Amino acid sequence: MVTSWLRRDAHGAKTAKALEPRNVLVVLSGHAMDEDLVRMACTLAKNGKGHVIAINVVEVPRSLPLAARCLAKGAVVLSAKGEAIGEERIGMALALRDLSRHLREVTGRETHHAAFGKRDRSRFLDALENAIQAIRRRSLR
Repeated sequence: MVTSWLRRDAHGAKTAKALEPRNVLVVLSGHAMDEDLVRMACTLAKNGKGHVIAINVVEVPRSLPLAARCLAKGAVVLSAKGEAIGEERIGMALALRDLSRHLREVTGRETHHAAFGKRDRSRFLDALENAIQAIRRRSLR
């Protein structure tokens, strides 16, 4: 697949220029089509002498023990607010989680999380983009 775009040369005439994709980002979703998408991305990147970057974004419920296990494996972990959670923060977060659970059991009160608004979504997506770009830069070294 070659994409072309039109531009005007110095004399005002329209000329077409072929664009070969160099780097191809493939978002995997766990479907049977993923293999075909990766194969197509490899073909496109090979023609443009580029790279294929495949990501699999998994949305999971808030689970700090899962975040701790992911950090132990070297993964990038983002909070719902888009903040990077590192080894230095996970211990305190786990302790606060356990304290909140204990207080719920003792008092019988429910804990409610703040609503996830447009600003929160935007902040999270920006942080996700930054994390993906950082991973991409590391993998291209």
